Amino acid sequence: MSVSFKTNLTCHFFDRPISLSFERGSLFVHRSLNCCLAAISFLGDTIIQILQIPLQFIGSKFITLPEVVVRIAIYAKKVILSESRDSFKKEVFGASFELVAEKPSKERAKEAFKYARYYATTQRRDENWLPEGSRSLIDYEEDGLKFRIFEEGDTIQVVYGALGAAEKGSWKQNLRDAVWNVVGGRPKIYERAHSMYLEATRQYPQFFENKQIIFSGVCLGGSLATYVGLKEGREVHCLNSLGIGPGIMWNIGRDRLRRATELVTQFSVEGDFASAPITPLRLIDWIINFLGIRTIGVVGKCYIIPHLKRDRGNFYKIHVRSLEALFYYIFPEKPVLEHLKELKEELKSVEKELRQASGK
Repeated sequence: MSVSFKTNLTCHFFDRPISLSFERGSLFVHRSLNCCLAAISFLGDTIIQILQIPLQFIGSKFITLPEVVVRIAIYAKKVILSESRDSFKKEVFGASFELVAEKPSKERAKEAFKYARYYATTQRRDENWLPEGSRSLIDYEEDGLKFRIFEEGDTIQVVYGALGAAEKGSWKQNLRDAVWNVVGGRPKIYERAHSMYLEATRQYPQFFENKQIIFSGVCLGGSLATYVGLKEGREVHCLNSLGIGPGIMWNIGRDRLRRATELVTQFSVEGDFASAPITPLRLIDWIINFLGIRTIGVVGKCYIIPHLKRDRGNFYKIHVRSLEALFYYIFPEKPVLEHLKELKEELKSVEKELRQASGK
């Protein structure tokens, strides 16, 4: 069928609008041109996505050798002109100098233990782990991703869990997502985690109004919490968190990553394969990043706690017994219990101490 018409077609190719005007012709030609323009646009976007894969490995996590050279020159200029300046370390290395892991104080560890208890409640579906004065608001699972929201006074705790934390068999998909993240991919689970939070704020705005929002998680859940927290500019607390890879860092953006030491607190058990690699590996990673090649990494203010003596040399147990390691770091005088269930009972005797430590 042939028809006469006058219309304008506009599409976006490489973010530039292309407009075409038609006075007369057939509907078939109109639709064909529309399909061709859409195909060209899709092809262009695909090429850009492919090119971004190697590009996302360039630029380090925080600072590179060229940046240091430039910053030294700027610092020298400030010295010569007597301009106000910070210390040499801060002027030249910036926030990256604060990333060295250190041993936490007992008070800071007690604060971290509170967030670990929220994760234990999420992972084990046991409300007895929940800190006193808290209540659950949202409990949701989808394709291996667990998402829970808790309320404690004026604070909202957003907790992510993964790697078998949800439906049976989901750990295989979560393992694939973790590996894909490590090698620089962009697993969809990260965007799903962000979408879950945004959907919760739309459906239940009353839960979030005038509240301090904190994200937390362990292992892959900690990685998801780091991603969403940095995207939202919110406080994050993680335990034995899997690092975020170059692809996920690319999605977060350099400016947001620079706020990691301000927003993210990471606790790792000594010897944990996911979050606390041995010193030689950390040194190699630092050198590679300093030369301008971005690699996977745990970002934020990092603290290291010792593992349980009985777990020495067992990388799996060091990773999964992070809650116990944190508890006995805080209360070394307590006898080491064999089962996590017994540890939960032991918490009742120290609940008062934890409340006093938080000023409540």
